[in-house]
Amino acid sequence: MWERALAEIKLLATPIDFDDLIARGILQKAQHGWYWVLVPPKEWPDGFGRRIAAGQSSSKGLKVRFWSADKAAKLARRLGI
Repeated sequence: MWERALAEIKLLATPIDFDDLIARGILQKAQHGWYWVLVPPKEWPDGFGRRIAAGQSSSKGLKVRFWSADKAAKLARRLGI
């Protein structure tokens, strides 16, 4: 179980390449740190769904916000990862 928690912290501590996801047509920038998800969940990259901190659904689709990689990285450093 500890290994699984460490793997999850490492995943969250890895910064998301938003420019790449936008260029690949997966995300579209919204306002105030939110992004529109343009593809269905089965087409999401590995670990993408676990990085979502909040989501809102509307007639335009799914809008999401992500966990801060900085906070996860600080936790990883405190744990010696």
